[in-house]
Amino acid sequence: MIAQSTGFDIGRFGIPPFELNQGELLGICLYGGQHFFDLRMNLVALFTGRKTNPQLVMHQKLHFVEHFKESNFRSLFFPTTVKRYLASNGNLNEDVLKRLYELDKRVRPATKVKSLGGNPRKWLSLFATLSLSDKIIFDLSGQDPPGAEQTLEIVKQYVDRGGAAVLLENCEDSEDSCNKFIRVQVNPGQG
Repeated sequence: MIAQSTGFDIGRFGIPPFELNQGELLGICLYGGQHFFDLRMNLVALFTGRKTNPQLVMHQKLHFVEHFKESNFRSLFFPTTVKRYLASNGNLNEDVLKRLYELDKRVRPATKVKSLGGNPRKWLSLFATLSLSDKIIFDLSGQDPPGAEQTLEIVKQYVDRGGAAVLLENCEDSEDSCNKFIRVQVNPGQG
């Protein structure tokens, strides 16, 4: 077992009880709105072990698929390349590079990350994280529907090989792709 919860609250939102086991993809629907990013970051902090909650037992910490950020100064004078990003945020190995390059032929080691669109940028972060751990937490922000489907397929391949993942979703589109799917609830009288 990776994680187990009896249900807990984050502010005005209730997270229903759930279990996450090896070989499972758990979807958590946060619904869209101004609360999405704060709620997402609170859940990321819990699943990665940066915060604790007595109603959530993490037997193994998850790794968050970070969104790429680069300052304007760095982008102008020292732009991050794909190879440099993978070397500093993942485990630079041929399998990761090969899978990434197969998905988008325009991505090469010397490609500036800032020049990548939403899908290849997400895949870069995803493969960097998966090179470190097959137990991850991720979202589909910044991706178009075909790219999001491809991301889910990649994650499911790792999950099927014994990994585990939590998808933080802002709608219910991915419910059929998940082994388990729960919906955040607004607590009565608070919302």
